[in-house]
Amino acid sequence: MDFNNTFGTNEFHYFIKGTLNATLGIASPTDFDAGGHTITQNTTSINFTQNFDVLEGLNVAFGGEYRTENFTIFAGEEGSYAFYDVNGVPADRNTPDENRPRLGDELRPGGSQGFPGYSPGNEVDRNRTNLSAYIDGELDVTNTFLVALAGRFEHYSDFGSAFTGKLSSRLKLTPDLNLRGSLSTGFRAPSLAQIHYNLRFISITSSGLVDTLLASNTSRIAREFGINELSQEQSQSASIGFSFKSGGFTGSIDGYYTKVTDRIVLTGTFEPTPAQQEVAQANSIQFFANGVNTENLGLDFVATYKFNLDAHKIGLNFLGNLNKINLLDIKSDEPDVFFNAKERGFLKFASPVYKISLGADYAYEKFGATINTTFFGKTGPFSNGEEEYTYGATSTTDLNLNYQLTDNIKLVAGVNNLFNQYPDEQDPNLPENGGIYDSVQQGFAGSHYYTRISYSF
Repeated sequence: MDFNNTFGTNEFHYFIKGTLNATLGIASPTDFDAGGHTITQNTTSINFTQNFDVLEGLNVAFGGEYRTENFTIFAGEEGSYAFYDVNGVPADRNTPDENRPRLGDELRPGGSQGFPGYSPGNEVDRNRTNLSAYIDGELDVTNTFLVALAGRFEHYSDFGSAFTGKLSSRLKLTPDLNLRGSLSTGFRAPSLAQIHYNLRFISITSSGLVDTLLASNTSRIAREFGINELSQEQSQSASIGFSFKSGGFTGSIDGYYTKVTDRIVLTGTFEPTPAQQEVAQANSIQFFANGVNTENLGLDFVATYKFNLDAHKIGLNFLGNLNKINLLDIKSDEPDVFFNAKERGFLKFASPVYKISLGADYAYEKFGATINTTFFGKTGPFSNGEEEYTYGATSTTDLNLNYQLTDNIKLVAGVNNLFNQYPDEQDPNLPENGGIYDSVQQGFAGSHYYTRISYSF
């Protein structure tokens, strides 16, 4: 029997510097507390396992879990979100048009420029609970043939229940070679943030700056645009492959297929009517929605070899993934607006067509080292609506050094992306974030150095 409890919380708090609220003019501060958001989870679970002397052996496991979740958005200071009138008073719908600050014929934008803060209207404090139970059985029918069956039930307080199952099997073809396969169903619940998150922000596009509202899925304006309440994503998967072990060598290769229905995506931008624009205080609107169905075809492979040279321990590894995503269906009568070419491109091509890693581990007495080089295939083509662009194949190298200072204390130092590699530079008008890169392959953060100390007892 195993009983455990896990608690975690995370907070993003935004502080904007080197900006201003244009409606305050020269009276504006240049730094703002823009508010933020939090997520908190507490999970309590209990699990039981038992072996039985049936045929060549039966293992049964079952248990349950209870989870509570809380998501909040908290407002920033007034100047980070407010639109002020010419008298320095926050404006509302009743403010006369002649009292609204302008630059030429255009209204000055309110809030901290670049990232308007969260207002009291954005604030959220939402909770939900999840109760689940599972049962799992593995039976060695013979000493070469195993079959396993598992089922899981989940109930969420905010959108309902789901049941998933898995059937898997393993056949020993030889003492060292196994054939294995599985069939399964799955689901992913919409997160509280996907359901309730909302923010007005500035989008950078090839035509300039656009004031955009990411509207809550529960909002009235979401219903006006035909966006349904979020439901769970559902999947069906199948895999088949081989595993091999002999001496210090282990290897496996598995092919898989996964179909996902009602996949949650961030939609393209909708243009509001003048009345909707007045409510949204933005000239474009986006939503989270159950927008598309997809399928994944892929191949995973792993090979490792471990050996000793006197007191020196050495490990070599080779692993990789080939992956392709197909877009099956867009759940809208206006697919080019609901999920446009740019969004479709990022869904299909943001993951490299291949990812392969070569690495080595070394240990001698209290000293250890690991080095890995990862090769990423090309990604793209992406489209900004006018032009297409791609990122060519690239690679990064990670290095890790560690030393066992005492029986209980280990020191670690390392660097990710040792040679400071970046994706291919693009015309700034092409990537969706307005810079010269998208977040693809190894990302665009360059080298990352770290140290760590761990204590075990």
